[in-house]
Amino acid sequence: MSTSSLGQRIRELRLRKGMTQIELAKGICTPSMISQIESDRARPSYKMLVGLANRLEVPMEHLLKEVDLEMEYTSDVI
Repeated sequence: MSTSSLGQRIRELRLRKGMTQIELAKGICTPSMISQIESDRARPSYKMLVGLANRLEVPMEHLLKEVDLEMEYTSDVI
């Protein structure tokens, strides 16, 4: 698995599942937040990350393994 950003990994998994940002965000955060996460302008909180992993049906470790977490800021919005 190559190193990628968390946002790239989430976007790739979402697209593989044929989901929109709205579908992924439902009940977890706003679609705008998904957009910011996928473009690496925001980092999800732990609680949000758990929700995204569940919605994407992958272990949270899969989202974080070999991921470059250098991003502009952390969001605690949920």
